Formats: sequence, C-alpha cells, structure tokens
Amino acid sequence: MISVNGQHFAAYTHRIPYRDVRILEVKGDVSNVEMKRTLVLKYPERLPQSEANNIELHIDDGINEIDASVEETVKIPHEWCIISAPNTQSDSSPKRNNSSNDLGLTLPYYGALPPNSLVDGRCLKIEGRVRLLPHSFYINLQQGQDIWPHPVIAFHLNPRFSKASSGAIGKAVVCRNAWLNGAWAQEERSEFDTNFRPGRSFCLAIVCTKTSFEVYVNRQFMTDFKYKVSPEVVDTVYIQGDVKLWNVTLEKNQMIKGKNMRVYQNPWFFSE
Repeated sequence: MISVNGQHFAAYTHRIPYRDVRILEVKGDVSNVEMKRTLVLKYPERLPQSEANNIELHIDDGINEIDASVEETVKIPHEWCIISAPNTQSDSSPKRNNSSNDLGLTLPYYGALPPNSLVDGRCLKIEGRVRLLPHSFYINLQQGQDIWPHPVIAFHLNPRFSKASSGAIGKAVVCRNAWLNGAWAQEERSEFDTNFRPGRSFCLAIVCTKTSFEVYVNRQFMTDFKYKVSPEVVDTVYIQGDVKLWNVTLEKNQMIKGKNMRVYQNPWFFSE
C-alpha cells in the first residue's frame, strides 16, 4: 500500500516475497531523497496535513423543538444552494470545517466525531454537489481513521449511478452494508429515483433512530439500514467519490412542536 503525505494513494499486489527485495531505485525529477525502513502497526501514518477535520457540532441541549409544520419541513427548497447551519452551537463546538470562500472540503474527507456522538435523536448532515458525470460515491461511518487494519464500519452508504439499468442519472443503485468481525455483512441494495442529479446540490441527512440509520436526501426519505454495530462506536466519517463536498455537521433531529415526531422521521411510521 502506498501513501502520499499521509493519505492513501494506491495499492499494488506484490509479485515476489518482501524478504527478497534488496534494492530500492528512485528515478525522475526528485531530489533530497531519503529512505527509512520501519515496522508499522497501522496504515497510513497520519501527518499534520492529513489529520481528520473536526466535525462541527450543533447539538445545544437548549434547543428541543421547532415551530413548523411537517409540510414546511419537507418542502424547503434545496436545489442550487448551500444550507446554512443554525447560528446556535455549544461553546465546545470545533471551528467550521469548510473554507471561508466555500471552495469545498478536500476528498477523501475524514471527519472526527467526539465519542458516543451517534445516538438516538442525532443527525449527521452532509451538504455538497454531485459532479457532472458521476459514477459513484460512498460514505462510511466507522471506528478510526486507519485503512489497515480494516476499521469497523457501522454504516457504508454507496450510491452507484452507472449501475442503473435505465432512466436518468438520478436513478441509482444504493448499496448499504457494515464491516464487522473482519468481514462485510450481507449487502442490501435497492434501485431508487434519487434526488442526486449531476451538477445539482444536495443535503443528505443520516439520522440515528433506536434501531437503524435512516437516510434522507433534501428532506425526503430514501432508505434505512438496521444497526449491525452500535452507532456509538463511530468516531470517524469518511467520504470519497464523485461529489463536491461543502460541509459536514452533527445536529439534533429536533421535535416538531405539537407533534409526536421529529423533523427527520420516516413518514411511513408517522403516528398522529
């Protein structure tokens, strides 16, 4: 496995045993080459420029309800805009993790969460834009930033646009899975007409309930995934693929005033 400046770059299956290697040759337009051989217990070795971003927190316990109807929370337009985060946040919240000129976050993106962040009533909000000719992208909610040893992944969400059998690019095969006990669990996949469109912005919310992750795109329910691992083990968000990423925040899934339901809640299970 090969890393550059603390980020995984490529993997190459070896053709001869490592013990047979005797010479390292470096050619090309480089200078001041140094070589060091060490024993590593994890990969890649993180450098200051490759450390995870602190995910912004908007989970002030003083904010419990919002005064809005269900229809208002669903019909808020999201196309071609960056959704503003709430002004109120706890004093312990880390600095905003996107650039001041909204050039976006660098991919692959690693975001760090405090321990026990993903509990019932919490919502991970991811804002960005789909690239013009998308193939796929994926989001991992995982334990740790290492690539090797393989981290525990509580939730792997992977929309695959090129696998659609027909229709517009917004029609995607959405795969969900988890990695635990050294292997992938049983993959779940469905074909959806999603709100992901080439060149269009999106607001994706991954909501923690008592039993599952629920996924919403532009406030419309898309899919869910029953817990295979406790979501409380998640301390890292990893995002990679054909998207432009603007912001990642952790928020409360607030209750709607006068209703026994939250802003993000699967409408199939609404109870009046």
